[in-house]
Amino acid sequence: MVKLRITVVILLVGLAVAFAARGTLTSSAQEPALGSRVTGGRLTLESSIGAGTPLGFGSALALVYPRSVYLDGTMAYLMDGNGLYIVDCSVPGAATVLGYVSLPGEASEGVVRGNYGYFARWGAGLYIVDVSDKSNPRVAASFATGGLASQVALLGDYLYVVAESAGIQVLDISDPTNPQFVTRCSGETPQYITLQEPWAYVTDFWNPKFRVLDVSIPTAPNCNVYSVALPGHVQENVAAGDYVYVANQYEGLRIYDVGNPRQPVLAGLYDHPNSDAYLTELAISRNFLYAGYGGSGQGVERMDVLDPANLAVLDGVTYGDFQCLDLAVLPQDWGDRLFVVWQKADGQGALAIYHVEYEVPQPTPTRTPSSTPTLTPTRTRTPTRTPSVTPTPSHTSTRTPTNTPRTVVPPTSTPRPWTRTPTTVPDYYEFILQEGWTGYEGTTDTFITGLAPTTIYGSSQSFSVRSDGWAHGLIRFELPALPAGAELVGTVLELYSIGASSAGTPNIDVHEVTRPWNEVTATWNVPWTVPGAAGDYLPTPLCSVAMSGKNQWYSFDLTSAARGWFSAPASNHGVILRRLEQISVEYQFASSENYDSMLRPRLHIRYRPQPTPAPKAFLPLVLKRRP
Repeated sequence: MVKLRITVVILLVGLAVAFAARGTLTSSAQEPALGSRVTGGRLTLESSIGAGTPLGFGSALALVYPRSVYLDGTMAYLMDGNGLYIVDCSVPGAATVLGYVSLPGEASEGVVRGNYGYFARWGAGLYIVDVSDKSNPRVAASFATGGLASQVALLGDYLYVVAESAGIQVLDISDPTNPQFVTRCSGETPQYITLQEPWAYVTDFWNPKFRVLDVSIPTAPNCNVYSVALPGHVQENVAAGDYVYVANQYEGLRIYDVGNPRQPVLAGLYDHPNSDAYLTELAISRNFLYAGYGGSGQGVERMDVLDPANLAVLDGVTYGDFQCLDLAVLPQDWGDRLFVVWQKADGQGALAIYHVEYEVPQPTPTRTPSSTPTLTPTRTRTPTRTPSVTPTPSHTSTRTPTNTPRTVVPPTSTPRPWTRTPTTVPDYYEFILQEGWTGYEGTTDTFITGLAPTTIYGSSQSFSVRSDGWAHGLIRFELPALPAGAELVGTVLELYSIGASSAGTPNIDVHEVTRPWNEVTATWNVPWTVPGAAGDYLPTPLCSVAMSGKNQWYSFDLTSAARGWFSAPASNHGVILRRLEQISVEYQFASSENYDSMLRPRLHIRYRPQPTPAPKAFLPLVLKRRP
């Protein structure tokens, strides 16, 4: 093993080559024009790692056939033909290589969970690397997958390994260094899998297909939910909201509407105008799709895919005569940080990091002169929050949750459950808790299901609630202390629904949990008095909220429970979301681990500080002279 510490300082910016919108979009109905949808972009090169790049700067690190990059926060795991590099990208413009470990086989793709990374090596199987010491990663174990391991994906304590002729293998990694084979989906030549619980979307390369799997029971996936043959060859796919985007090589981009995953509908097609370009890599952030092309000098395009029937190419970058081998994106408040793995035909390569700045359209606020002002919310990417328990006063107002048409679109406003008449004098203070916001790391959430009673879902990007009582959501926030003497005004939980299995409109009941639990161990069976947590929550619900569809925020009033939590913090075991009805509808909500930090659960806490005593009034003292 070799320890490395190479700091890359930005010496040159602005070499990203923006190009005008190009290409033809077609859909199953007609061929719409791009026209007015096309706008200029602002891609700026931040830094790069790799020798022999046309940028004129970068580290002396000689990457050999680099293939993939995986992001765990701002830590990048870069694989090339020799092994694995760990790169700290927390400081923009100064990417730092912390460590390296040699791995056999050819580079494929990997994932990281906690202290361990799971990396597929083409022709050599699966390698588990202990990354707890970033400066000294080491191989902890390996697993012979057979076939050609090309990609891996995590689902709780299970790892799905895509190994082409050896199918999709499911491994139990509850013991990280001792993976156990569970089952496999065989009979095809899978290239890539995207997990969007309870579904998985698979693309097959040699026998080109787009397939849908049901992974609601991770140990017994239904491998034959849907399948459609495609022309040419197929590589990556990515999913966001109701859409799956498929890289169909020379056939271009295919967009499928998976609102009904059992019967996807082709929603749009896009062909690159250059016949030498073939689409292989995809990444998505909000309503922007990044498309990476093979073929010398073809580069990366950024597309607005909010409306698949009116897709617009916005801008892009090229990198000399390099081709794109992988993409990863890290959403920021101001836009995205885009990570691109570039490679030349002779095997030279680089990891380049770009700033992709863009604006979310903002309506003009309406100002009405009045002694009692009307507050009009302004659409911004970040909700208005107070970063600490010492907040700024805020006026009260009536706000309505906005139904966004896609989960990839940031919420347009911060909904509020209270309806009050604004006054010129603030009568309460508010702060908001959300995982990752201003450093807050106190949210724990998971779901438990009787359909998989021993499975742990604490690391999932979403949690589920089924109306038939077979899946319950659990969530808890670590609460800070209120200022001395403060009066709690209200506490409201907000959850963003990213999926619904059908059009049913069940009510979801929220109950206060009375027993401690942990997201890394909780299942349907553990740690409850009886399976399913029955008896471990108060029978009277705190509130009951009617569901009306996905892609919107829902508010749950927890005030009565929060009063007890603030007065006795040890009694705070969070809440359980459940429902028992005859209809069977499953709702998925973004969890605290969701890749889009804007959609994670948030807790609004409003309080009124202790009143300042009014100064005492004194009667005038009149002294009289005695006669």
